Formats: sequence, structure tokens, C-alpha cells
Amino acid sequence: MVPALTEGVQATTVVGRRKRRCTLAALLVLAAAVGSYAFASSGGGGDDLDGPGLEARLAAPRDGFRFAYRARGTGVLDCVLPNRRLEGTVFPDGTVVLTTETPIGRGTAIVEADAVHLSAELFAVDQGSWTWLRVDRADVERVRPQLTRILGADLASYVAASGPPPDGSATVAAVLERSDAQPIDPFRAPDGTLADGFRFVVAGGAAPIVDAWIDADDEVVRIQVRDSVAGSAGTPAPDTGWVIDYLVLSADAATPESPIDAVEATDEALAELAPPMRDGCELEVGRDAADRDL
Repeated sequence: MVPALTEGVQATTVVGRRKRRCTLAALLVLAAAVGSYAFASSGGGGDDLDGPGLEARLAAPRDGFRFAYRARGTGVLDCVLPNRRLEGTVFPDGTVVLTTETPIGRGTAIVEADAVHLSAELFAVDQGSWTWLRVDRADVERVRPQLTRILGADLASYVAASGPPPDGSATVAAVLERSDAQPIDPFRAPDGTLADGFRFVVAGGAAPIVDAWIDADDEVVRIQVRDSVAGSAGTPAPDTGWVIDYLVLSADAATPESPIDAVEATDEALAELAPPMRDGCELEVGRDAADRDL
């Protein structure tokens, strides 16, 4: 994507500012919902960068994109908490499709404007009894505690969100309104290229630390969020936070149709549902292989 100096990034209207505040609010709500998970140091440091200059560099926010999310922490958490890693696709019409590997197969959540559809693989149920569970959008917030218990805090945060998640550029633009940027070590992408790294310490509360990496095409390719150590704003707290890698959505990607065979979720049914259990768990000692360049 061509580097953008467009109103989508540089808007100074009241509407533009409100949209960015909403983006940052969504970011911090998600951080609070799935916090106390994981960590890997990014190193770096340096003088503050010019906020307007960095914002002008950002590519225009995408209407559609893909992303890969993972909560940070030890392997033990992956054994006892469901769906701490997931992949998502945000389509231009706002539909969000989330997939995650479960002990019984690949689970899928389709988040639409009027409903959420959850595949049977996300639950410990007889796979022949039903294929999809439908939760009306008007009921999602009310049953959110049950969804969090069943799906885990990470997946439930996306399922119960009031709208589609922002892409990396929109998130960084929102954070820039609350924090200066400092350079950190670059991130080496799978294709071998380096993405420039920047750190933001957002004032207030737990002073979350937001790290972002921007590639040569001015696309935000990774964002990492962690808490600060109590009483030491800007010092990453171990075992907290999460990482999102942003990917391009192909031009021919089509929004999936709503499942026609979904059964309606009831309070009684949700109260009885549980996540599928793992039959044993393999623990890996040491740093996640995907994080060696952080």
C-alpha cells in the first residue's frame, strides 16, 4: 500500500479525533480484558520521535485485513486456558471471522452486525448434535461472562467487541495522541526484511506499553501491548500482554455467508457448555520461537 497522507490518518476534525479516541479505548479495553498473560523484551530506547512525522508516515488504515493474535505467557497457560492464539480476518463490510485450534478441531467464530455464530468445535459437545450456535447481537454483552468462561478471555474479547478491531495503522495513530514515540530494536519479518520499531508508554492507569513495528511500505506489521511494572511506568511487566501480527487481505477475499443451520443460544444452554478439554499437554521450555527477534 502506498504511504498515505490522507484524512483517514491525519484527520483533525472532531469526528476524526473521536474515532481515534474510540480506537484507543478499544485497545485499552482489550488489554484489560486479556491482560496478565505474556512477555518478551524488545530492547531499544532513545530520544522521542516527532509524533506528526511518524503519523504522516503511516499507511492509510485498511478496511479489510488479516491478523494473527497470541497472548503472552508460559506454556502452562496454554494448557489450562482456551484459545490464547487465534487468527482473524476483518472484511470491508465489518464482518470478522476468527479461527483457533481446539483439542477437537479448528473452531470458528463469525461476528456480524446482528449476530455471532460459534462453531461446535469451540465447545465440549457431541459434534453430531449441532454445527453452529447463534448468539443475537443484542444478547452478547449480557452473556459475555459465560462466553469468557467458555471461549477464554482472548477470543471472547473479539467476539463481544462492539465493532471490528482496528488495523495497526489506526491503532498507532490513536496511541500517538496520548504518547510520544521512542525507537526500539527492529523486527525481522518472515521475508527477511526489517521493520522499524517504536515504543509508546500510554499515561494513566497501569501505563500500558505499546510497541509497534512499521515496514518499508509504511504498514504496521506488528503491535505488542504489555503492562508497566507497578510504580515504574515504561518498564515492561513480565508475563503480561499480547502480540498481533497484521497481514494483507487478498483482493478476492469474499465475506462468508451466515450459517443457515445454527441453533439459537439460550441462557440455560450457555450455562451448561464448556470448552473442549485437552488430553494431556506438551510444555516447551524457553522463549517462543516466533519471538526470537523481539
